[in-house]
Amino acid sequence: MQLPSSRLRAEAGVPAGPLPPGGRRGLPGADEGEVLRWVGAHLGFRTTGARGEFLMARINQILTETGMCPSELLARLEFDGPERRQLTELVTITETSFFRNPPQMDLFAETMLPQLVETRRRSGAFRFRLWSAGCSIGAEPYSLAMILLEGITLPEAWDLEILATDVNLAAIKRVEEGVFTSRELDGVSKARRGRFFEDLGADRWRAIPELRRIVRAAPHNLSGPPPPGPFDIIFCRNLLIYFQEETVRTILNHFTHCVATDGALFLGHSEFPGLHSTRWRSMATPDAVCYRVTQPTERS
Repeated sequence: MQLPSSRLRAEAGVPAGPLPPGGRRGLPGADEGEVLRWVGAHLGFRTTGARGEFLMARINQILTETGMCPSELLARLEFDGPERRQLTELVTITETSFFRNPPQMDLFAETMLPQLVETRRRSGAFRFRLWSAGCSIGAEPYSLAMILLEGITLPEAWDLEILATDVNLAAIKRVEEGVFTSRELDGVSKARRGRFFEDLGADRWRAIPELRRIVRAAPHNLSGPPPPGPFDIIFCRNLLIYFQEETVRTILNHFTHCVATDGALFLGHSEFPGLHSTRWRSMATPDAVCYRVTQPTERS
């Protein structure tokens, strides 16, 4: 999305007229580094090393497209306007796939889900909630929704919900639509595609209503307060590696308060909560691992 730079410069009080070489005016008191620091402060991302270089490239892309100087962009970022949305969309990672990391999906489907469903059934609480944090375009939450419908007897008798959140509003819109291309559905078996997706033609497949009813999409910044819990399972895979140490500790602390006492947290294979918190213990199979909150007696 390229922003209409002439209108935005006028609203920001930038004089009309041709821009100097490079497409931007002078730098009155702010440079790209301050925009980078804004990203770190408001989104919690690491801004050093290769990640910082990636973020800086995206910042310069916006500056070039809008014709703004860094101080002008900073002023606009303080409002929930198109620049903030564009920057957020550019700096977030949208790489995803259906049934990503199959051993983890198997651990959820074959071990965690049956255990928790049986516990809920015995207590008479026919409700099951998951949180797919950093859901991107929806491959993960819709994968989990398929597992729920396959793994729960009489799913229509249950209150099932998968909260799919992301800071990227364009990604959230994709989740709400529930429409994917054949390439995006590459990890979905032919049998599952035939059962859970409608062929709209023109290489577009839409999740059936039963799936879309389970998945609820909402914008959310992981560095901010968490959504109301409790959640039986939280998936937050391959995201913590992009955040600052302090932000990671904050996120993990939020998870401890909104996951069910017998619930579980699934992280990426290179993410270890024990490096940041003593409140998680691992539950592993030969090929996958998830984490559960330690109870007070286990921490002594």
